Amino acid sequence: MFCEEILLYLTFSMNLKFQKNNRRMFSPNKEELIKEIRDLESEQQQLHSKIVLLNSRKDDLFEISSILKSNIANKCNQQIEWLSNEKTYISQRSIEDEEKIKKEFDERLKELTKEKCDLERKLEAESEFVARCLKDRLLKSYNRTLELRSKLFEKSEDILTNLNDETPSDNKTNGNKSNDEKEKKIKIAQNQQAAYNLAKKIAEAHREIEGYYAKNARLQKILAELRSRQKEKSFFENHPAFTQRRNSCFQ
Repeated sequence: MFCEEILLYLTFSMNLKFQKNNRRMFSPNKEELIKEIRDLESEQQQLHSKIVLLNSRKDDLFEISSILKSNIANKCNQQIEWLSNEKTYISQRSIEDEEKIKKEFDERLKELTKEKCDLERKLEAESEFVARCLKDRLLKSYNRTLELRSKLFEKSEDILTNLNDETPSDNKTNGNKSNDEKEKKIKIAQNQQAAYNLAKKIAEAHREIEGYYAKNARLQKILAELRSRQKEKSFFENHPAFTQRRNSCFQ
């Protein structure tokens, strides 16, 4: 393209000079015309040499351009190959890391599930043991309460029988009457103290029974909450949305 522009420029300049020469052909000075023709020939030779030089430089530039294109293509191919290898390595590494994480997660989940089952079994066994012990103690306390009530009832009947059977004797002296009254008062006081002790023991037994009832209710409540949580956890773990989300984390 550059050479064609130079040729056009030379042609245009030559045409202008020829036009000038044609105009001067009618002038009487021939020496000036010859001189101008020689100058034009020398200028044409210089331009021709420049054209040859430019063509050689153009060939050199084409050769350099082809070499640069080849080098750039080789470097691009090397870079693409390196990126492909790096991508393959990263994908393999990510798959290995993902499998490792999934394996660790599964192992930890198995451990936690086993630990949870062990704790549930221990809690259930302990709850059953406590409930059985409380039931036995409650039965013993109930039997003891019935026994104490029966004793209190017997004591009360004995006191009433003694009071009804004992009547004042006309043959006794005033001293004997006073002694009998003292003995009666002593017996009444002793019976009242025994009745008070029995009532105190019955109240303590009732308080102990109420404490056992409260403890049993508290343990039953804890056991019910644990079973409810276990049901909720099993429901969410087996729910399709939760399962799909958990599986998507490892895909």
